[in-house]
Amino acid sequence: MRTDIKSGRTVRQSGIELLRIIAMYLIVAHHMVNHNSFDFLGQDNSFRKVILSLFEYIPGKIGIALFFIASAWFLSSGNQSLKKSCRKIWKLERAIVFWSLTALILQYHLDPGTIHLQQIISALFPTVTQLWWYTTCYVLFLIFLPFLNLSFKKIGQHDHKILAFVMIMVWGASSLIPYEALNIGLNIIGFIYVYTLITYYRWYMQPLSTKTALIIATACTLLLLAWNVSFELLYTDKHAGEYQALMYIMDREWSLPILGLSLGMFIIFSRMQFRSRIINTIASWTLGVYLITDHSYIRDLLWTQWFAFDKYYQSHFPVVIMLAISMLVFTAGLALEAVRKMMFQLIPMGDGVFNWLWNRCRLFVAHSTGQNDSSLD
Repeated sequence: MRTDIKSGRTVRQSGIELLRIIAMYLIVAHHMVNHNSFDFLGQDNSFRKVILSLFEYIPGKIGIALFFIASAWFLSSGNQSLKKSCRKIWKLERAIVFWSLTALILQYHLDPGTIHLQQIISALFPTVTQLWWYTTCYVLFLIFLPFLNLSFKKIGQHDHKILAFVMIMVWGASSLIPYEALNIGLNIIGFIYVYTLITYYRWYMQPLSTKTALIIATACTLLLLAWNVSFELLYTDKHAGEYQALMYIMDREWSLPILGLSLGMFIIFSRMQFRSRIINTIASWTLGVYLITDHSYIRDLLWTQWFAFDKYYQSHFPVVIMLAISMLVFTAGLALEAVRKMMFQLIPMGDGVFNWLWNRCRLFVAHSTGQNDSSLD
């Protein structure tokens, strides 16, 4: 990230933004296999089963790690304040509520009999009810971000290194034990864990060379492929639970191989020094793709009704079809998010409204505590 001298606006590195696009496509492709009504792992052993079943876990977990690492990288630079975090949450929340209400309206139009009270409340309060796990965890992370940065800087390099090492042992090494349950996964703990590692690397370590990053990414890729292919070939319905638990040792979001591969890819793409307005714009739509395609109702429409894979599995090129369908859904999601952004440019709910609300909150805090704390800004 750098600042454009003429405009004074922050310009994102297009190499990293390109990685965001790739990450979100990997997530969509993973969702197609993982949430599909067709049982990929349960099929007879064949080349198509092995290739398609790889998307059951690996690409989505890599996509999640890449997406957050890119955000963590930008958030670890500059001064972060509660006001900046809340401004980010304000912008994010508008998109979240828009898509939650849009999905509810679509469900009411297509299948009104399936709507119940919990879905209505979730549509009105999607972050609080964790309608999407990633955005809820990200909002919580942003709230605590200024205090995390302050704490990390206070403890200094030595204690930061110890903290990172302890986290790797507690949530990295111990995750190699099957059925480990130390409460890290699709929650804010995972975000804090990764952010601790990213900040230590960015603030104190010598940058890894591109060659080293490529070696790490390649080694982790080979390990993940060997692990998953082996268990896919050994998989039987009788021992499905045991096999999936063993596969999940390597395939969880924040496992050491996933993080190693993701960090290696991030370093490689971050060294691509070019600027593309098209790539940067498309990358700004990618979170909308997640909100659209991973809403519970729309997800069921996509992967159990419209694109159930039983009709494609025995075709001549099932992998190509799967990737093409994923790209179709991904592109449609981008287009819909682009339309939402254009609509919101016409709605007066930008910085002016946020600043008004922020000032009201500051006055309330000042009145309640008897002091005007400028550190909030």
